[in-house]
Amino acid sequence: MVLIFSTKTDTSTDLVISWLKKFNVQYLRLNEDFYDSLEINFAEDIISFYGVSQQNISVIWFRKTPAIFDDSEMHNISKKLGNNVNIFIEKESKAIREYVFKTLRESTNIKWLTSPFLLTQNKLMQMQAAKKFGLEIPPSYLVSNKKQLKFILEKEGELITKPMENCVNLFFKERAIGMKTTLINNLNNIPDSFAPALLQKRVQKKIEVRTFYVLGKFFSTKIVEKNFNEVDHRLSLIDFSSRYEIFELPEEIENKIENVLSYFDLNCASIDLMVDEDENYVFLEINPTGQFTYHSFFNNTYLEKEIALALKKMYNESQEKQI
Repeated sequence: MVLIFSTKTDTSTDLVISWLKKFNVQYLRLNEDFYDSLEINFAEDIISFYGVSQQNISVIWFRKTPAIFDDSEMHNISKKLGNNVNIFIEKESKAIREYVFKTLRESTNIKWLTSPFLLTQNKLMQMQAAKKFGLEIPPSYLVSNKKQLKFILEKEGELITKPMENCVNLFFKERAIGMKTTLINNLNNIPDSFAPALLQKRVQKKIEVRTFYVLGKFFSTKIVEKNFNEVDHRLSLIDFSSRYEIFELPEEIENKIENVLSYFDLNCASIDLMVDEDENYVFLEINPTGQFTYHSFFNNTYLEKEIALALKKMYNESQEKQI
């Protein structure tokens, strides 16, 4: 059986499951019900979900971390009981997940498509690895005061800033404020000191490239934007202002990316790159769980089918080993 960890609102999981059904691959999907469905036999160190023992699981697709509460529920708890309660609940649920994932990870009969232990979205570590394997990265800085920022801005011209980890939604006065990559070209409204922030020289891009990788295969998309002033191409999805085309990366770049993914032990991921005006390929970041749906939709590449085929292949290989 293929076990899937996801969330109930993830439509990408729905699409992959529709292909698993077509291919007659048995699966069990766990969302926020992960915690309620879980049974642990501590005496024999065996985990079950809805009565399905880990001994009957051959492949796990880790799509998303099953949260114990969604953002809205966490916000309500925070309002009524204080944020410390949320922090405690999250730590408790994380302890459960770590135990479960570690136990499943140690089962030699189970293969993973994306592992929860290797999900770092730490851009500092990703850039370090990219550089180690020969990929170009933008000039980058860690800055915590306005004086440093002013010096770097005068040196580099324009800068962008983005989270060092993943973007999150911030709740402020009943509103959710989403994060995005932001352009910095003046110092108005910036305080004299602030929490350490990642800054990068703005790459004068010709195109952006989103590459999806699964089990040794690359599926790349060229993103041609009309608005070059916007530094976060995801915003163009709102008004369909970008054009998406199937693209082929140079073999040399694919080999370097594969080395970086191997370094992080990733067998499925999405990778963002830019091609600058001098035709240099500049590494930006890796999304270890692989956002793929809108690229699949715009290019008719059916990446959800490719994931289902990868899961089927891993499942069949595990069955052959048992014969």
